[in-house]
Amino acid sequence: MSSNPVCLIAQAGAPPITWHLWARTSKLPTTGPMIPSFQVPISFGETPTWTFDPAANGYTRREPDTGPFIDADNRQPVVASTVVVQQVVVSVAPEVEDVSGAHGMEQNIDSGGPAQVFTGGHEFDVR
Repeated sequence: MSSNPVCLIAQAGAPPITWHLWARTSKLPTTGPMIPSFQVPISFGETPTWTFDPAANGYTRREPDTGPFIDADNRQPVVASTVVVQQVVVSVAPEVEDVSGAHGMEQNIDSGGPAQVFTGGHEFDVR
């Protein structure tokens, strides 16, 4: 038995994804500053780069160590029409997460604060 995710999906006979949450619009916003690419530090070891693809009208994600974020079903880059980056309160969780006794982290996403919305190649500051 293979441990390759693509092979496992093929062996499981998983049906392809045939739905989308909503249709994309071809009208792009033009009021925010144009930001063709940006990085989001998620953790010490994860800092993906998001790049706007005008042909796809969305953003592709790339990790420095693993490359582009690829859809396992169609082997194409995943395209996000909108990326929201929130600055949130982060604290040490009370639960022990692993055998070495390390505690996890909690992200309080409803703590308020600034955020950036990236859509149509533009960036909008929100609160």
